[in-house]
Amino acid sequence: MYDALVVGYGPVGMALAGLLGQYGHRVAVCERYPGLYNLPRAATFDHEAMRTLQKLGCATRLLASVVPWTNYEWCNGAGEVLINQVFSARAASGWAENYAMYQPVLEDALDAAVRLLPNVTILPGWTATALRAQVGGVQLQIQNAKGWVRTLRAKYLIGCDGGNSFVRENCAVPSLDCGFREPWLVFDFRLKRPLDLPLARQICDPAQPAVTVSLGPEYRRWSFMMEPHESVEQATAPENVWWRVFRWATPEDMELVRAVSYTFQSRIAERWRVGNVLLAGDAAHQMPPFLGQGMCSGIRDAANLAWKLDLVLKELAGPALLDTYMLERDPSGGVQCELGFWQSVGGHFIQVGGDRPANAHTVWLRDRGGTYRTWFEQHSCRAVIVRPDFYVYAGLLDVSEVGQSLQRLWAALSDEGTVTESNPQGIQSIEIGMRVLAAVEKAGGPASLTSIAAAAGMAPSKAHRYLVSLGRAGFVTQSGYSGLYDLGNAARRLGVEAMRRMDEVNLAGDYLVRLRDKTGHTVNLTVWGDSGPTLVRWEHGSIPLPIAVRVGSSLPILASSAGRVFLAFLPIVVTQPVLQRQVNEGIAPPYVDEEVRRIASDIRSSGLAVTSQAVIPGLDALAAPVFDAQERLVLVVALLAPRLYANAVARRKASTALIECVSALSHELGYTKQAAI
Repeated sequence: MYDALVVGYGPVGMALAGLLGQYGHRVAVCERYPGLYNLPRAATFDHEAMRTLQKLGCATRLLASVVPWTNYEWCNGAGEVLINQVFSARAASGWAENYAMYQPVLEDALDAAVRLLPNVTILPGWTATALRAQVGGVQLQIQNAKGWVRTLRAKYLIGCDGGNSFVRENCAVPSLDCGFREPWLVFDFRLKRPLDLPLARQICDPAQPAVTVSLGPEYRRWSFMMEPHESVEQATAPENVWWRVFRWATPEDMELVRAVSYTFQSRIAERWRVGNVLLAGDAAHQMPPFLGQGMCSGIRDAANLAWKLDLVLKELAGPALLDTYMLERDPSGGVQCELGFWQSVGGHFIQVGGDRPANAHTVWLRDRGGTYRTWFEQHSCRAVIVRPDFYVYAGLLDVSEVGQSLQRLWAALSDEGTVTESNPQGIQSIEIGMRVLAAVEKAGGPASLTSIAAAAGMAPSKAHRYLVSLGRAGFVTQSGYSGLYDLGNAARRLGVEAMRRMDEVNLAGDYLVRLRDKTGHTVNLTVWGDSGPTLVRWEHGSIPLPIAVRVGSSLPILASSAGRVFLAFLPIVVTQPVLQRQVNEGIAPPYVDEEVRRIASDIRSSGLAVTSQAVIPGLDALAAPVFDAQERLVLVVALLAPRLYANAVARRKASTALIECVSALSHELGYTKQAAI
């Protein structure tokens, strides 16, 4: 099985395959054409793309075949310059801001670099015909011109197969039409001699909109918007091609290489990831060529995706990290863009300028030409964290801030902190605070700072800051005597309210009121919580009772009528640990197993639990179970009254009303069996 399959061997597929290969992954690339396309499509690339090409080892080879693109003119029909956009000869990366190029030369350089990687397999002349998901990855069927069929398997597959992407269509991913769709003619020429022409000019002539750009030192392109009445055959006939460009050059100046028609459009795929399948380049997004960013954007896709796939494949980050790919790269949304961890994911420490560092882990670079110094001064920072695709993750005022920023980066790379469409960007400090609160809750009682920090997976000093804030909000309380932490009143109120809002609890509210009104007695509702039977609602009757047990309180299993109902109808594996804990904590007395089994059996036979003055002095209680459609015990309704146990007639009336109440409530929850009366 390959680590990654790349469909499409254009510049984007080449860049992605090369980057993944450099990271050490087994990659296979299938391309339907038997060789390189060998015809130009893109005309330019920018300094960001050059950084990626440099990383792949292509930059030096390309320099002799490209021309720095220093300006872009916008003219009217009369040739008057309306706008002259000037590009820097040295951008932030140290390379020229833009380059004019002949794409086959670029592809030759990329292909040569990729073929140097023994772990990358290139399969020219093989067309993708079927794609399906499988356990742990994807399966791709490919076929060549002879009809031979092969099946390839990989952990991930990336479709870099252009605007008519097979991968995108196979995944049933629709594309959003951004409203631009125009047919244009594209004429490419080989120069026979140097010509005095602008590097790039947009001709804003309503009668014939056009563009002319350099394709490097030996080639030239003209593009014209097609007239509505023209056919492609007419417009691309050689005589009509020369008629359109005669103002600038003749056959004596240059040789026609090709004349074609393209429909320039702007489209974005709605999803760039479907499981273990991803889209990049034109398969994910298309844009008109006037800004020269089509291929550049695809190469940025490859740079963004490669390092994330590398971390996921090496299990240094969760798969959800891949969902940040579209969020960062989507052209409609823009680019949003502890030391041991940094090294574990392949990070390096680089010092630019100054004295050579004594630390063997730090790489020292000379700042040739002052490029880096200029950048740092412009951005008022002393240190930066740079991603593998050269985007700045964080700019820091002081080197001392690096450790804290790397901690944030680690959190962002984990599944919990990853931004996805289904898990959108939130407030990380709140999420960490909830982790600390969950650690307090799981402790099951008062806990020390050290144990809470360990359970939350952070340093005690960090956990302490969150505990202080949680304490101010009432969610955590600290004992002034022992110093231990426990859940505060706000947390208890929140838990009770959450249980009250359960569907069964809300539904039971009306039944409790009717039972109270029918009998005149006080009734309550109990659910099973982590601490056992938990009171979630009281409805007080006409006779005032000395009740000190509040909503949210946990009841003793053996002593309370509600607890005995849970004991009778819940699995012993659920009730036994809570019962034993209550014994250990002195809430319940030691018990005999045979006596517990007898109590449970009697309750299952009668459908009722009866206790006398067990929890609240002077009060007797009856309790009965409420079941749902799956025959699960979900609630217990209890009725309390003085001297109920000694008065057989009163007990019978109360029991009948209680059984009728829980039977009706169970029926509404979908329970079909008849309760005993």
